[in-house]
Amino acid sequence: MKIQLVGNLKTVFYDGTKLWEGGMFNGAPVVYNKKERESWERIIVLSGVQVIPHHTFLYCYNIKIVIVADTVIRIEDLAFHSCKNMSWVKLSRNLEYIGVAAFEGCEALISIYIPPSCREICNYAFANCKNLKLLNILGECRLGLFIIVNTKLVELSSFENVYSMEDSYEVNEWLLSNNRSEDYALHRLCSSYEPKLQDMSEIVQEKGMVEFKKPNNVGITPSVYLETNPFTDIGEIEFLRHFIMEMLKE
Repeated sequence: MKIQLVGNLKTVFYDGTKLWEGGMFNGAPVVYNKKERESWERIIVLSGVQVIPHHTFLYCYNIKIVIVADTVIRIEDLAFHSCKNMSWVKLSRNLEYIGVAAFEGCEALISIYIPPSCREICNYAFANCKNLKLLNILGECRLGLFIIVNTKLVELSSFENVYSMEDSYEVNEWLLSNNRSEDYALHRLCSSYEPKLQDMSEIVQEKGMVEFKKPNNVGITPSVYLETNPFTDIGEIEFLRHFIMEMLKE
C-alpha cells in the first residue's frame, strides 16, 4: 500500500492490505497508528481489489474523497464508519454489497449513487449521515433496517424511521420514484461516475444547448469540462451542478 501527497491531499493507494485486526467489537487498527490514519485525506482503491474488509477506514476522520475501483464487489461492515469529513464517493460500477454501518456517521456526505449492480445494503449503512440529501438506488436491491435514519433524506420522505424489512422495501419504492426527477438525474450524472456529454445533453435538451456552451466562472464551458476533467476538482463539479440546476429553473 502506497501513501503519498497528490495535489495537496495525502492520498492512500489502497491495495487490499489488512488494516484492522480482530472482530466487530474487540479489534484495533494494525500497521498504521491513530495519528497516521487521521492524516489521510483521499482514498483510491486500486484495480484488482475485490473486497474492502470490515473496519478498514474506521475513524479516518479527515478523509474527504474516496474513489473505488470497478473490481470491488463488497464493502464490509463499518469500512468507512465515522469518516466525518468525507464529502464525495465514487463507488465501483460492479459493487454488489454494502455492509452494516459501512458509511454510518459520514456527516459531510451530501449525495451518493448506488450502482444498479448492488443487491444488498445492510442495516445502518448510511445512518447518521446528517447532511445526506440524495441517495439513488437502482435495480433490485434488498435494504436493511435503519439505513437512512438521522439523515436529511429521511426528512424528505414520509418515513421517520425504518422499522422492518417490509418498511425498507417501501423506502426502496420511494427512492426509485424519486430517481425520475430532474434533481436525481442530475445527481446521478455529476456525483459518482464520469459524466458523458451525451447524457448531459439529454437532461438539458428541452432548454437547448446554447447556455451549456457558454464559459462559466472557471473559464471553460461545462461541456468541455465534462469531456476533459474526470472529477479532478470536486469544487468545480459542485459549480457545474449549480450551473445546470439554475438553467433548468429558467
